[in-house]
Amino acid sequence: MRKERILARALAVLALAATAACSSVSNVYVIDGFDKSDRTKTYRMHVVTQPLPAGDKKAGELWGLVAQRWVNHHRDFIAKKRTAALNPVTGRCEGGMEAVLHMKPTLERVGDDVEATVTAALFRCPGGAKLWSAEAAGTWSIHDDELKATTDRYAKELGESVRPWVPASFRILRELLDTLPKPKLVKDDDVMEKIELEE
Repeated sequence: MRKERILARALAVLALAATAACSSVSNVYVIDGFDKSDRTKTYRMHVVTQPLPAGDKKAGELWGLVAQRWVNHHRDFIAKKRTAALNPVTGRCEGGMEAVLHMKPTLERVGDDVEATVTAALFRCPGGAKLWSAEAAGTWSIHDDELKATTDRYAKELGESVRPWVPASFRILRELLDTLPKPKLVKDDDVMEKIELEE
């Protein structure tokens, strides 16, 4: 019985290590004391995507839209605006924004794969204090059966040119944004505003 427990624990540790090794995300930082200083008051967000080096505007729009939807559905952020811009914070805190999510992506097509990288940071409004940051990199196939419906949706919304970018963009952003801190909505008006964004 004891040997079985030890073996089960060893397998769990190996599974955890394998999962960690497969992650595309590295260098995650969260400001000390986020739960105390920002958790219940820093959630209304402006998503800013730095234009891609190749100047692919539609791919940049894809990143902003995927990120905005992901944080609205998987974190208690209220991502109301999205912009493509070089400067992460200047002019992004108007209109009641409490945070700016800035992403700097690269995408490169290599045969039937896409190599993607991103550095990202979450800044507090006003003042620009960094609350979170992370980096991610990986390679994904442009043919992803699990994301076929998702790929079709974004191609329909943004145009066929984004189709090859969708699987890599979606997968890297999902892993990256899953490391964001978790705010908590405490006001009924904010909860209703978020529900409206999710519909």
